[in-house]
Amino acid sequence: MKKPDSIKLIKSNKGRNCATFDIIEQLKNERNYKKDTDHLIVDKIVSEIMIAIKYYNGYGKTECIQEIPMIILGFPLFNVHEVTMKVLDKMKKMKFKANYMTDNKLFISWK
Repeated sequence: MKKPDSIKLIKSNKGRNCATFDIIEQLKNERNYKKDTDHLIVDKIVSEIMIAIKYYNGYGKTECIQEIPMIILGFPLFNVHEVTMKVLDKMKKMKFKANYMTDNKLFISWK
């Protein structure tokens, strides 16, 4: 996935700056890029949580607290609160009992 190009400006014959391509299309591309990367980040975090759940389950536990990382190497910066809420929704869709604790912590139960 390639990050959208930045907006390039040129001088028109009247001395004003003009976008070299359709600004609306560029803004849509930037939004789509953010949606795509957020989706990848949520998937990565959920897969790591599933590994932790299997680990805890192996020791007879039926609940855990998971912390959402503030950064993930190899990914752009993200809004931790937004990602936490998306992870919470995904865990609930997977039939886990998940509760929001703080900006980056979730309580997860599978009793």
